[in-house]
Amino acid sequence: MNSTQNTAPLPPFFEEDKPIDLRRYLALGLKYWYLFLLIPALAFAWAWLYLRYTPKTYEVHSTVLIKGHEQGSSSDLTEEVAFSDLGSGLLSGSINLENEMQILRSRTLMRGVVDSLKLYVQYFAEGRIAGSELYDNSPVVLDSFRLAEGKKSTKFRLHILDGGQFTLHPYSGEEDELEPQKGRFGEFFVWKGHTFLFHRRTGEKIPDFKDIVITISDPDKIAQQYAGELGVSRKEYSFVLDLSMKDYVPEKAVDILNKLYTVYDLATKADKNQVSRNTLKFIDERLRILTGDLAGVEGQIVAFKEKHDISIEAETNVSMLLNELQEYDKKIAELGLQRSLMDRMKELLESNTSRDEILPAAFDFEDQGLNALVGQYNERVMERNRLLQGGTSDNPAVQAVELELQKLHRALLENLALAREQLEARIRQVEEKAAQLLSKTRSVPRVERDLLQIQRQQSIKENLFLYLLQKREETALTLAVTSSDFRIVDPPARFQAKIVKPKAQVIWALALMLGIGLPILFIFLVELFNTKIQSEEDVTSRTAAPLLGKVAQSRKKSFLVVRKGSRSAVAEMFRLLRTNLNFLLPEGSRQVLLVTSSTSGEGKTFITANLGMSLALSGKRTLLVGMDLRKPKLSKNLGQMAPKGLTHYLIGEADLEELIVPLSDKHPNLFLICSGPQPPNPAELLMQKDKMQALMNYLRQQFDLILLDTPPVGMVADPLLLGEYTDGTLFVLRDGYTSKEALKMVDELYTSKKLPHLAIIINGIKVQKGYGYGYGYGYGYGYGYGYYEEEKS
Repeated sequence: MNSTQNTAPLPPFFEEDKPIDLRRYLALGLKYWYLFLLIPALAFAWAWLYLRYTPKTYEVHSTVLIKGHEQGSSSDLTEEVAFSDLGSGLLSGSINLENEMQILRSRTLMRGVVDSLKLYVQYFAEGRIAGSELYDNSPVVLDSFRLAEGKKSTKFRLHILDGGQFTLHPYSGEEDELEPQKGRFGEFFVWKGHTFLFHRRTGEKIPDFKDIVITISDPDKIAQQYAGELGVSRKEYSFVLDLSMKDYVPEKAVDILNKLYTVYDLATKADKNQVSRNTLKFIDERLRILTGDLAGVEGQIVAFKEKHDISIEAETNVSMLLNELQEYDKKIAELGLQRSLMDRMKELLESNTSRDEILPAAFDFEDQGLNALVGQYNERVMERNRLLQGGTSDNPAVQAVELELQKLHRALLENLALAREQLEARIRQVEEKAAQLLSKTRSVPRVERDLLQIQRQQSIKENLFLYLLQKREETALTLAVTSSDFRIVDPPARFQAKIVKPKAQVIWALALMLGIGLPILFIFLVELFNTKIQSEEDVTSRTAAPLLGKVAQSRKKSFLVVRKGSRSAVAEMFRLLRTNLNFLLPEGSRQVLLVTSSTSGEGKTFITANLGMSLALSGKRTLLVGMDLRKPKLSKNLGQMAPKGLTHYLIGEADLEELIVPLSDKHPNLFLICSGPQPPNPAELLMQKDKMQALMNYLRQQFDLILLDTPPVGMVADPLLLGEYTDGTLFVLRDGYTSKEALKMVDELYTSKKLPHLAIIINGIKVQKGYGYGYGYGYGYGYGYGYYEEEKS
């Protein structure tokens, strides 16, 4: 017996290292060819339907220039140089572009657009599959409405009748329990607690729809929706902003952008005018006080003249002195007004801890640094308030402005205190000069001096009154001519609208990828989750054991498919197996081959019988031995039952000569030893070494080749007990039946040499026609048509 592993070279198709079998994957694609027709057709049909019925989203663009950023502005440069010691960012007079972008995106600003355009009311014409919005061409317009208490939105269907009438129906998919109520266009209509006023519109561009679906939504939600659709970005290296709006109706997107500019302009002007309004408030308060003071002084003058009977000459003298004092008094009045304004600012700064109050700033202080600080403080207050309209105090932009306001607040209080001290010194200086002039009037009679004091007070208050009136006019003019902080560079236009969703190219590309990818994915998943061997690569990639050959699935119902003169594909495969046995065993040795498998049903008995028949046809005396004592099938499938079998010999009830049965009806060179009756202890019987050795020695002398049909080694240990009596092992796997996990056992048996010269036979390969040449998934070299005869079922 040859117990060593054969090291003879294997034929090319036994080699383990081989490239990926592309023919196999091509065959897999051909196997599922219908998927590559059906799924792409469905994918392209889906793409067409999606593009046909999905509402198209349009995007409209516009560009605006935000003013206040002009490079090289002399005023900005002057302030930055003059007050750079106050800290970076405190005196930046230009508009913060990032903050303006936040304001444009704000929900508060968009709410103004929604209210102005009444975007919370939408009109739809229903189609068979999808509806379309009627923006400016709805035959019905809701002029005004009041929803029922607690309701913020509703949806209903309006059906237009003849004679200026209509009916309302609920849009819930169910019939209203009440009869539809009729209403008239142009008259208030109450329906389910809601009050509506509709009017009918006609014209060439108005479609003649009879059923209109009307949706009334919460304005805040609509504002949030459109604020999310608004895009604001900065053009690189410029102060130009690009604004975009997306909507199903391009005309609506154009109107939203145009109205947004209007609302933004009004908001920025309102912020800028807040300073003027606060200044007017301060001026009006001072004018009211001065009006009362002037009336009182004039009354004093009249009373004084009547009491002392002042002569014309005395009044002339007083007027001359008064003219000399007027310049000093005017200066004192102006400085006093600045002092009052400083006190007012200090009061506002100390009481307004939230720093949201605009300071009055219509008067220029002598301290230019204080003027700049007041202007910067007011700008930051307005900027912070605008940012809070569209966000919260947690917004990083708001926090940055808040930090600047804190610094400005401290700087203002410090500068006001210092400026007031300087102003007091200036007032005292002017008052001293006035006092020097008054000292010259000591020679004037007492009555004239007293009249001079009274008229001097009148002159001071009159000058101050006229000065305030002048400042009031200047402030009012500022309110009237407030300029915009932005300029529209490129207005939105309908013809510039482009479709952004759905993108036809993307949808068609996706359909193509799905049409190709899904069948491939399906095949991949089928292969991934298929635990059975499906190809030669499944076998050779999991075990080092050589592949002896493959046998196609036979269409015949007969057990023996190999016969004399047979030229079927299956018979040719067995002839190839017979040839390949020369590479498995050493030349010149008696060949005892053990045939086994991993589990029942893989075709080892079929392989044993037909391989034996093929060997007999080649002129070799061949013996088939039914070594499967547990479930014997060999003799039954061959239709040959013998009175004595292997079991009889192992229990001592038969001699060796009695076991051999010739199968002359099959072939003169083919013989059989039946299994015999099933014993209760098959493993123990096979462990009788003396009898088994005597049996094998006798059979080796009588036959050229012996095939042992044994039980599956994956289920019982019987084949392992017989391994020492054999020269080689044929391990049968079945295509689409044997588990891939069983190949681990095959590899372990091969590498551990528990069974001698183990080689694999793949059984049950599916023969496929029409794919050139080859069978199954392209195994081996294949059999082209014309080289063998087709089997008949």
